[in-house]
Amino acid sequence: MKTRASRLARAARRASALALITGSLAAAGCSSSDESGPSLEGQPAPPCDQTIAGNICSIAGNVESGYEGDDGPALQALLSLPQDTLTASDGTVYILDWNNHRIRKVENGIMRHVAGRGELGGTLDDPANSDFNHPTGMLFAPGEGALVVAAWHNSKIRTLDLATGEITDTCGDGRRAYWGDGGPALTASLDLPASLAWDPRGELVVLDQANQVLRRIDATGMIHPLYGRCVIDAPPPSGPGACDGQEPVACDPMGGLPSGKATCGDPAATCGNPCTPGFNGDGVPAVDMRMGQPFGQSADPGGRLVYDAEGRLCSQSTGTFKYVPRAQPAAGQGGGAISTD
Repeated sequence: MKTRASRLARAARRASALALITGSLAAAGCSSSDESGPSLEGQPAPPCDQTIAGNICSIAGNVESGYEGDDGPALQALLSLPQDTLTASDGTVYILDWNNHRIRKVENGIMRHVAGRGELGGTLDDPANSDFNHPTGMLFAPGEGALVVAAWHNSKIRTLDLATGEITDTCGDGRRAYWGDGGPALTASLDLPASLAWDPRGELVVLDQANQVLRRIDATGMIHPLYGRCVIDAPPPSGPGACDGQEPVACDPMGGLPSGKATCGDPAATCGNPCTPGFNGDGVPAVDMRMGQPFGQSADPGGRLVYDAEGRLCSQSTGTFKYVPRAQPAAGQGGGAISTD
């Protein structure tokens, strides 16, 4: 006969599986009328006491991976590798259900479908793909009337109108490449955008993961480089090797707009290669920093880019938590220095 203490311990372990999505889940008004959580050996689990500081309370998912449960109790629904959450002012929790290629929400304890058919809609690089392909990050647009979504494998930023369900492209032409700085964001190319943030001026910052850079979209819809540098210097046979003290050569422009890539080899032979992950130390100008497959960061709000109260931009790269001290870039150029924090 298992003791009550052992049952509580097992319930806590199972609840923590979903809570690891982000620290905000536990703090986001767990308003479900069914607070019993997943059952244990046929018996309801003890209710999760949300009044106790530090308690982890599941609000969605039953610990199994899959897709089912829309329009039913959120605690009985199946999710598959959820990546991000947002909590609206009315307490609704939006969930990026990554491996189901959907956006869902928990509303008064009920799981609802919001957007995405769960289909990839063609090849990973198909610009006509109208579905979400492994979305990884999202933000509310001002006023909470829309979600701005980093559609990772679409290589696009997309905006979802929450009133109509319409999805429109905000940035990216769907090709996995690096073009278009200084031009319209809609015709620029991204390579696996992973995370988003609004900067203190209300401009959208995009963490362009496989391009190893941060870019920004201004109020007029133009895209600019912000921080980081794409250099192609992987060792052979994957690349041309290191520059050995020489300055990398810029890749050729396309359509009158520059490529964001530079290479240590023959541009004609190597500019089609992906940007090489790297690290060139701290204390360098942020525009010159090298990153290794950057993503969000693990401080609150978990998994996202974030500006702190002092205006520093925080992200994570190859396990190193970093910030860029507050500096307003001019004419599309970054400022400040990179440092660990």
